[in-house]
Amino acid sequence: MKKYFMVVLVLMCACDTNYKRDTVYELDVKEVPYVGANTRPMYPKMPSRTLENVSRFSLDLPYRCDPNWEDQKIVKTEAFDKDHFDVVNVSKGDDLPLFMVKSFSIDNLPLDEALKKLFNKTDIQIKGYDPIYPYVSLNETDGMIDVVLDMLSELSQVYYTYDKKTKTIYLSRDSKFELSVPLSEDAILAVLDAMYGMGIDGIVVDWEDKVLRFKGNKNTEKTVKKLIKEMGEEKTLIAYDINVYRVYPKGNESLKWMDLLKAFKAGTVKSENPGTIGKLLVVENNLSPRTLKEFVLERADMQLISTGSFIVPNRWQGRFDIGSCARKANLEQNMFVMAQAKYEPNVWKKDHLDSKFYMKAKDGDITSFDVSARLGENYLIIGIPTHYFVEEYSTPINPNTELVMFVSPRIINIVDMRNADE
Repeated sequence: MKKYFMVVLVLMCACDTNYKRDTVYELDVKEVPYVGANTRPMYPKMPSRTLENVSRFSLDLPYRCDPNWEDQKIVKTEAFDKDHFDVVNVSKGDDLPLFMVKSFSIDNLPLDEALKKLFNKTDIQIKGYDPIYPYVSLNETDGMIDVVLDMLSELSQVYYTYDKKTKTIYLSRDSKFELSVPLSEDAILAVLDAMYGMGIDGIVVDWEDKVLRFKGNKNTEKTVKKLIKEMGEEKTLIAYDINVYRVYPKGNESLKWMDLLKAFKAGTVKSENPGTIGKLLVVENNLSPRTLKEFVLERADMQLISTGSFIVPNRWQGRFDIGSCARKANLEQNMFVMAQAKYEPNVWKKDHLDSKFYMKAKDGDITSFDVSARLGENYLIIGIPTHYFVEEYSTPINPNTELVMFVSPRIINIVDMRNADE
């Protein structure tokens, strides 16, 4: 009886003419095993790691994930306290004893050996975490021992920390820093995004004290100091508001973007800039997120997958993570955009903005664009296939589905507080 029932069931399924399956490209969908109502689901054991929603928690997201598209100020000015804009090494430890050094010299010795020679008549010991240190040389030198130690530290690109309780100097290639960015939240985001653009991660932001805490080596320290020096001199930040969409074609053809030239008045599209993949169009501000949505929805389906802002100090490079401001987990969440900006007022009698745009994924570059535009013009990036982000061999996503980005640049002028009332 049991076998007979199973045969009938199979025949019934085979003869059901109302059965439809999703369109799948390249391969069929894998069969999903049936789980009964009273069955406890079993999940494969995954590697131990921070849960995704916790990893995406960040205090800077409220400042960057809600751009005001309805009331954009193309140029605005903010007060800024330049005197308190500084980076400090907070891992120096205790002060060294007040020893005087006379006629000290070394010739091509590893740093740890040079320091042992420097402190050989004291009870201070040297400890390091690296098996090999750079070789250093120093001509006959007189001075306080902390000055000589700073010279050797700079020559070898290594940091030191002194512990007076144990009378030990610890050597390390990295140190901990605090960067004060007083008053302006936009300035904090600009420094934060520029540091992300340098590849510095693990930055902790104290929004109450307006302090950034990070770890880095000598090269990191020099680059950050150069950044804050030039920000104080340039006094210009470039903000980019971004909407990221996924556009689904109605049918098997991709959206016909040439229809833009008919749908909008002549001159709306100022220029086209080809990239490795896709194109970046410079467009007038009558093409906005609202009018773009109206245009697309007449021809395709459209989903907003991420919206946010990032800020770049003039002539520096910043980074925006698409996934940090994503509405939900999606294929593109590991993509990020990098922009290097150069703003020159009054070029050709109009404010001029040059941008180098990079789009990257976790496994490498996607595309890049060089674009020159006037202040008040927007960027429309089209033609990035969504299939680029698909890792599986098969997917139910139409191969003509594409990623579209609408980008609106803004200028933020920072003014020294002492001159803010002038």
